Amino acid sequence: MARTFRAIYKDAQGRTYSCPVEIHNGGWMLITTSGLAPITHTLDNQEHGIVTFDSYREDTDTRLHIEPRQPGQSSFRQLQEARAAHINGERKAREEARARAQDIL
Repeated sequence: MARTFRAIYKDAQGRTYSCPVEIHNGGWMLITTSGLAPITHTLDNQEHGIVTFDSYREDTDTRLHIEPRQPGQSSFRQLQEARAAHINGERKAREEARARAQDIL
């Protein structure tokens, strides 16, 4: 899975805004609606005013990943099973974290 990053900017009130970035011609560039733009310390954003560069953040992939459909399996059933597996994985991770926390205390 490819790693993707975002540039994080803050306004004067401390609200954060982000923009995807990619390497282009050996340097990192912002991917804006009007094309690629250089990453600068401050930006004059039409919607939010002056924003100041704060940091980079790795994007997390929140999409549901599913296995190929089995013969005769409906796509709806495939999504149901993938979602159930995802929920069970999250539940197991929470239970393991809770058990580790109780062992420490």
